[in-house]
Amino acid sequence: MSFSGEKKDTVSTRFENCLTPNSCAPQSPHDCLVTNQTLDSLTIECQAGHNGSLPQIFHMEVYNSLAEYMADNLTRLDKPRFKVTDLSPSTSYVLVIYASNVKGRSDSVALVATTLSTTERRSGTSFRSII
Repeated sequence: MSFSGEKKDTVSTRFENCLTPNSCAPQSPHDCLVTNQTLDSLTIECQAGHNGSLPQIFHMEVYNSLAEYMADNLTRLDKPRFKVTDLSPSTSYVLVIYASNVKGRSDSVALVATTLSTTERRSGTSFRSII
């Protein structure tokens, strides 16, 4: 038996395609950190993954972990840095972060972050002068 034509190896072909311009979905954002927490907001910063040689867009979906609903959905064109506001105090949120371009979307990265309680805010900002 003989075969004519080109042998296709989907794994190596996919890898090679990602090395050529305009050819693949972006890699996931990484090293994501919650850089600020308040009573009603969270700020998250990540490092961008490889963009697949195309402009990429960054997304963050915010889920209320107790009520199990999407509380917010944010998109950034420039960098994976998000500030979500109008959240409930003392509430845990699942943050799902990913990148996309015209070729597709990256795998998601998930974090859990909790807004501060009213007692944390008071103790953190209440100072008394001793002089």
